[in-house]
Amino acid sequence: MYYELFREELIKRYMFLYENKELILAMCIRKINIDDELKESIKTWEDYLKRLKINDKTVFIDMINSYKVQLGIEKPYLCDRVSDNIVSAFEEVLFTDGDLEDTQLYKHVMGLKNNPVFFESVMDLVDDLNTRRSFNQFLKNYPAFSVWKILGYVRNKYKNNSVALDALDKYYNIERTMITGLDSENGYLIFGDECYDDEKLSKYPSLTLTGGVPGSYIICDYKKNKYELEDDYFVFGDEEDKVLEGESNTVFMHSLSKMPMLSYEDKMIIRSKYYGDVNLTLK
Repeated sequence: MYYELFREELIKRYMFLYENKELILAMCIRKINIDDELKESIKTWEDYLKRLKINDKTVFIDMINSYKVQLGIEKPYLCDRVSDNIVSAFEEVLFTDGDLEDTQLYKHVMGLKNNPVFFESVMDLVDDLNTRRSFNQFLKNYPAFSVWKILGYVRNKYKNNSVALDALDKYYNIERTMITGLDSENGYLIFGDECYDDEKLSKYPSLTLTGGVPGSYIICDYKKNKYELEDDYFVFGDEEDKVLEGESNTVFMHSLSKMPMLSYEDKMIIRSKYYGDVNLTLK
């Protein structure tokens, strides 16, 4: 009986996060002046251009000019460092013993949806962030907004608390099936045979597989910046990596940590609501 209640609550909360991930993560967007980075890139390419022994340098000159026109312009970044209040709001939705509808984050999201002016303003910020990332040949393949990223803010707070990490893994496990459409026994860390399952690993946007030997993958690298932290869906673990101690702040956190992962059928039912690749109904 209790398992069914916790199962239903887990599904309800995950779906709230998934359906509103853009509005939720918009709380973490900040507009930042990146002149120092731009000036460094300009200097690097200008120095390279001086040593370049070709007649037509138009492409490189255009690139340098493209950096110069960006000077003084603030750009949106989904910052990996945010206030404790934001992390607490995310955490409340994940672990509260109260109703989802009574959480501050739920009220915030519903407030945005019910106010067209505020809603449009937030979505403009979301669009601006996606546009900036779309010009980066690597980042354009990484989703800027995901439940995985929401979970990451809370995981960073509880990285030494085994109970919280085990509870978070129930959400991460759903997210793995949402991304791949395949079953998984893992949460944030990948253990066991999945470390060598090329079919599953190739589904993640952060991974590029090489051919030949199973498990012979390479990780697609990209030019990082100091403001954002990209999702690492392919973090491989070892039993020795597991944190052994921790305590729960709520009954729901404790219960999540003890319950098994959702069944593959349950996860695919959730996925079907958004992807339409199966036609199933939650029981």
